[in-house]
Amino acid sequence: MRERKKLQTRQHIADTAMRLFSERGFDAVTVDEVARAAEVSKKTVFNYFPTKEDLVFGNADEREALLVALVRERAPGVSLAAAFRKQAIEFLHKFANRASGDQHDAKLRLINSSPSLQRRAHETHSRQAYAVAHALAEVTGAPESDPLPLIVAHTLLGAHRALFLECHRRLSTGEPSETVAREMEPHVHRIYTLLEHGLAGYALTEGLVSAS
Repeated sequence: MRERKKLQTRQHIADTAMRLFSERGFDAVTVDEVARAAEVSKKTVFNYFPTKEDLVFGNADEREALLVALVRERAPGVSLAAAFRKQAIEFLHKFANRASGDQHDAKLRLINSSPSLQRRAHETHSRQAYAVAHALAEVTGAPESDPLPLIVAHTLLGAHRALFLECHRRLSTGEPSETVAREMEPHVHRIYTLLEHGLAGYALTEGLVSAS
C-alpha cells in the first residue's frame, strides 16, 4: 500500500508538472508552482525528482535499465541486433495504439522548446549509451581502453532514437499512428538486418546465433 501510494504521488506530481509546462513553457514554471498545483510541499517534489529537469525525464532510469537488460538478459544465442530489433517492434505495436497529441508528443514538443531540456536529453542519451557500453564490456571482457563497446552502444541506441523520432514526426503531420507503425515496421527489419551482419558475432551468449 505504501509503495503504491508513493507511485501515485510521484505520477501525480509528474502529470501536474507536465500540464503546467505544456501550458506555459518549462522555463516559465517554478518548482514552487508545481508543488502548489500538486498540493504537496516543495521538499516532497524534490524527494521524488531531484532536479526540475527530472520532472520531464522521470522515466530515464527505467529506460536505461531496459536497454541494459537487452544486453545482459538475452536468451543464449540471441544476438544484440535481434534483441534490439524485438524491442523496436514492441515499441511500434504500442505506438500503433497512440493518439496524436498524447503525453509523448507533448514531451517532445516541450524538450524541443527548451535549451535546458535539450541539454538534459543529450546528457540522458549519453548516460544510457555509457551504461549499455559498460554492460557490453562486461559481457565481452573488453578492457576499459577498448572503444568498441561504446561505438556499438551508440549505434544500437541511435537506431532506436531515430525510429522514435521519425514515428513522432510522421504522427505530428497528421498521419494515423496505425499507419505510421505499419509502414515503419519493414524499415525496422531492414535496419536491424543490416546491423545483424555487422554485429551477429559480437557479444553472443553461449548457443546458436538467432536467425531473428
